[in-house]
Amino acid sequence: MSDTGVVSVYQQPTQYFLYPSHRTRDGIWRAAGPTLAFPLDAPDTKLGETVLYLLTECRLEVAPPATPDRPRHEVLALLKPARIQSWMALQRKAKLVSVKTTANELRVEPTRNGGNRGPDAGFHFLLDQAERFDRHPSPELLGAAVRRAFITSTRPPAA
Repeated sequence: MSDTGVVSVYQQPTQYFLYPSHRTRDGIWRAAGPTLAFPLDAPDTKLGETVLYLLTECRLEVAPPATPDRPRHEVLALLKPARIQSWMALQRKAKLVSVKTTANELRVEPTRNGGNRGPDAGFHFLLDQAERFDRHPSPELLGAAVRRAFITSTRPPAA
């Protein structure tokens, strides 16, 4: 069963940073706007409402980009709420939880951050630890599940 929506939720040292993704016609998911940030002490309901809203912003079958690399101004616009200048800077300090939907379910997937370099670089989904829900969980239930997933998710290894 194919994903119909993907929202990335990053836990930075002082805030959450979230964005939806669009799936291109060739099946690649790309970060898109709107991008949002809010404090780590926001209530579960706020976190869940934001994720549910961003899932409505996901688009399928969008045209693939003309080039694989985004122009710098586009990257900076996406990352502005995160208060960073590059995806690498985000990966250096953040944890990631992915919220995905299919036709039948919603999954909250923790990740392990392998860092920026080496054979283990990147975020790795911990699928065996994903929580599954029906397509429309309450905002409070979803927000609490995202916070639990961050307990399992890891920051990159110390350099």
